[in-house]
This record gives sequence, structure tokens and C-alpha cells, in this order.
Amino acid sequence: MAYYVCGNNLQRILMSACALVILAFGVSYLLSSLLAYNSNLVAISLSFIGITAVVVANWRHFPNVYQPDDIPSQFLPAQ
Repeated sequence: MAYYVCGNNLQRILMSACALVILAFGVSYLLSSLLAYNSNLVAISLSFIGITAVVVANWRHFPNVYQPDDIPSQFLPAQ
């Protein structure tokens, strides 16, 4: 059965979100070893900021899978 997909690639969105979380914890680890303080709050806040940035960047382009007999109205011709 055929199906159609619109929007950005879901795998790319998830990979970028995971990469940003790993980067946030890497920055937190670096800050922790350089400044010798507990930076869990920094890691959590950087992760939150990174995931929020991914969501905002893809807000109107999240992937959408639909069946050929159930086409979303935004893809139908204007009347």
C-alpha cells in the first residue's frame, strides 16, 4: 500500500536533538573539569535550550505520514 510523507526528515531531527544533548553534556563536563564545580544544571539547561532550538527550527515542518485517500487539506488545490 502506498503512503506519502511530507515535512522534514524525522531521523535528521532526532539525530540533531541527540547530538545537541551530547554536546551539552560535553560542555558541562568541560566546565566541570576546568572550573571544578558541579555543572549538572548547566547540562540540563543546555540540553533544554538545544531541544527547544530543534523544535523551533522545525515547527511548521514536522514529518507527517498520510494515506493516499486521506490527503491533508493543505495539499489539496484551492477552490
